[in-house]
Amino acid sequence: MNNRIFLMKKTYFSVALILSLIPAASYAEQPGMVSIDTENLNKEVLPLYELGLGAGWASIPHYPASEQNNNFFFPFPYFIYRGEIFRADRQGLRALFFESEDMEVNFSFDGSPPVDSSENDARRGMDNLDTLLQAGPSVRYKLWEDVGEHLSVQIPLRFATSVGGGGFNYEGILFNPQFRYSNNREYDTKTRFVATIGPKFGYDKLNDFYYGVDPKFATTTRNSFDANDGYIGTELSFGSFYNFLPDVNLFFGASVSVNNGSVNEESPLYREDYDYRLATGFIYSMYKSEKKNVIPK
Repeated sequence: MNNRIFLMKKTYFSVALILSLIPAASYAEQPGMVSIDTENLNKEVLPLYELGLGAGWASIPHYPASEQNNNFFFPFPYFIYRGEIFRADRQGLRALFFESEDMEVNFSFDGSPPVDSSENDARRGMDNLDTLLQAGPSVRYKLWEDVGEHLSVQIPLRFATSVGGGGFNYEGILFNPQFRYSNNREYDTKTRFVATIGPKFGYDKLNDFYYGVDPKFATTTRNSFDANDGYIGTELSFGSFYNFLPDVNLFFGASVSVNNGSVNEESPLYREDYDYRLATGFIYSMYKSEKKNVIPK
């Protein structure tokens, strides 16, 4: 029963993992499906919501600087909503407080799946890592744009809560400023490319969630360790999304985290200076609403 629940939790978060790996994966412009606001080329007229199905394969590290990855294949529901306040689209899941052509202030969400410590060499014998939910305010500001190209800076501050057998437990704060570049040039409207880069910092004991070792879990090869607040690592990610057929889209995403210089390099749970994520699959858009909404690109 515990293994079944664990698998369900991983499947539940598969969509979030896909979207976090592939910022472009929520929408690709399709001929005949999208119109452009001719009065303002910085805006798009898109369906209010879309429904569909998808399937993908992903490989993700158990935690930052882990030497082992989870590899799994999964189906997932596909849902996009572009409302005036609440949105679930290529920018992620969020609630808007303010929006203009150059700036957006929102309340955004993220998460990571649980880790079975019996499947991780460094954590074997320790408690499992529960599902981690993150939510908090975020600011995005457009720094530069050209035809089909955009460069922006995003500054999210998210509060993390673990969800498991022990209920909900506050785990700390993640600060993850990043630069985001997107490319969807007019000469190739079927393909979108997105790249992001930025450091991650953990505060208020968040790093202890990943790197802390309670004295009761210390062994001859694993010392007890009280994690430090501060720098976790820097992540570089990119994703592409290709409109293969009118309603079928292929995606691929990858990211590399450079963990050198982490304030917790001395933790026995810190194993790798570099770790990676991969994801690939397809999305079939089964329905697009007749109602549209005009949003900044």
